Amino acid sequence: MAERASEQDDILQSNTAALKRLRGQETEDELRSAAELIRLLETIPDLFAKAEQLSKVRSERRSVMSADDARSNPLQLSHMVQFCMLVGIDNLQALRQLMHPDDAEQLTVPIVAMYPLLRSVIESAAQALWLLDSESQRERLTRLVRARSTELAYEQELAREIARSLPAGSERQEMEKKAKQNRRRGRSYIVDVIERNGLDRSECDVTMPGYGPLVEAAGDRVGINGNLLRSVWQYVSGLTHPSTARATSAATLIEIAPPRGNIRSTRMEANVGQLTIILPIALKMYRSADRLRRFRMLQVPRADS
Repeated sequence: MAERASEQDDILQSNTAALKRLRGQETEDELRSAAELIRLLETIPDLFAKAEQLSKVRSERRSVMSADDARSNPLQLSHMVQFCMLVGIDNLQALRQLMHPDDAEQLTVPIVAMYPLLRSVIESAAQALWLLDSESQRERLTRLVRARSTELAYEQELAREIARSLPAGSERQEMEKKAKQNRRRGRSYIVDVIERNGLDRSECDVTMPGYGPLVEAAGDRVGINGNLLRSVWQYVSGLTHPSTARATSAATLIEIAPPRGNIRSTRMEANVGQLTIILPIALKMYRSADRLRRFRMLQVPRADS
């Protein structure tokens, strides 16, 4: 075993010029892609600064957002939208720190660590766009209620799992009691918004769409074909799990030893070229959501909305 390990070390440390690239960009293209990624990552601090500034600004008193908040109190629409945008910019900041932090001269590209961050940026922007998209206040409030109801159901599911992890007895009973109280309180807020605004109960009781449909629905606002957006999201999602098929198709593969029969020994590296497609889409979705949010904060409601 020691001899075999030593042999593998020799292979990994051998002259890279002798290694064969089986999949991925050639070196010159890879360098161009890396330069483009650095350029894109360096736009993130400006987005963060603008997000910080906006967090201190209230919606115009007679704006669409303020009107929606008044009708959805205490489940203000702006609160959920703000959190969606916070998730997006926080993950973009983390992506920059991971790949090209301040004062770094070179780009660092992990094999898969950037994909959960990109997925979260895409999903949070899609949810914000879905919440704000409709010109009808009734529809926006209905979507908010659906989102809040879906969240409440997830929180109850978590509480049940935590309770099951506790030994039978008073501690578990107390946990279950608190979970029921939280559910009743959360549900009472939701029902109050439904009744105050005369919303259709059957429409409000439908769960929020999954992120696949939300991303696809964002296409018109983002200016990119919805099916393409969804396929990019689905592609990225597969790289947030240990899927060998997706990872192999997404990676640059470099042969590190002569093949033995039908078996190849390869080293897996990130495909930088693919990131020059995915990151611009994530950034465009974030910017689209930010733009619509700012518009709703200033827009005067129409009489028929």
